Amino acid sequence: GAVSVVMPGGTAPILLEEEAGELVRVRLFGTARSVP
Repeated sequence: GAVSVVMPGGTAPILLEEEAGELVRVRLFGTARSVP
């Protein structure tokens, strides 16, 4: 789901994508990092 995180400049949207109950990717500031 989408989670709003409070940042010094305001709120930043973070998308937590889950697959089969496992966290597979976290998007922050448009940057995606793959998690094995």
